[in-house]
Amino acid sequence: MLLNKTQLFLGEVNTGHIREEYGKQWVCKYGLGDLLLCTRGTVRLSANGQSADIGPGTLVLVMPMPAFSFYITSPEGWEAHWTHFKLDGHLESRPTWPSPIPGFYSLKLSPGENAQRFYDDFAELAALDNNRDPGWYRLFYGILDVMILRGNMLSSHQVMDQRMVAAGEMLKAGVSIAECARRSSMSRSSFFRSFQQAFGMPPRLFCERAAFKRACMLLQNSSKTIAEIAEECGFSSSFYFSTRFRKFYGCSPRTFRKEFQNGKSTSQIQ
Repeated sequence: MLLNKTQLFLGEVNTGHIREEYGKQWVCKYGLGDLLLCTRGTVRLSANGQSADIGPGTLVLVMPMPAFSFYITSPEGWEAHWTHFKLDGHLESRPTWPSPIPGFYSLKLSPGENAQRFYDDFAELAALDNNRDPGWYRLFYGILDVMILRGNMLSSHQVMDQRMVAAGEMLKAGVSIAECARRSSMSRSSFFRSFQQAFGMPPRLFCERAAFKRACMLLQNSSKTIAEIAEECGFSSSFYFSTRFRKFYGCSPRTFRKEFQNGKSTSQIQ
């Protein structure tokens, strides 16, 4: 079933702050990604017969799944900041955090500057969601990308290799993977391993996601034809571009543009 893009832009992003008492339990079935920052108490997250207890000061990323449950286990209750979002096709990075159970990634934050950064990020996500000023949508996902990358850096207890930061920018600019490896003074296999560790995905997928993000911007904000956008974003043909785009977003580029324009005109989404 084709998603209505007005519903997609309005409904896929939600943010909030939750407080629940001891013993409260519920099940989530919406199939989006979840990012949680637990600030007080302990919650038991469960899916597919497995569970993990998450305590205060923990950042949790839940991948899209049919259903998962919450159960508040601490007498003082549980409190957290949260955001729901669409993960596939929107974020360039994947987590390399510890995974207590399949589909869940958690990162224990030490008090201080690093924890405060994530608190500030959640506050900015909430402000963007509440105001929805022009440009909020791409900025929202940009902040999520930064949060995941910062978590990857903390989970590995080291600053991301600056060669990989530079490589990501080169790939976005159209430099070939082989050339990026050469400029990084690495063999192709070492480059692939380091890039996967830094960004949570192989270079080719990173390139494709970056190309689709640019394509979406052009579809939303330009009058260029589908063929022109495909060529500008580095796809070999408009047919291949449309086929891959449909796989990522569930609709053709033409439908994406039409529904976005309809949604923008009726809902003031930009």
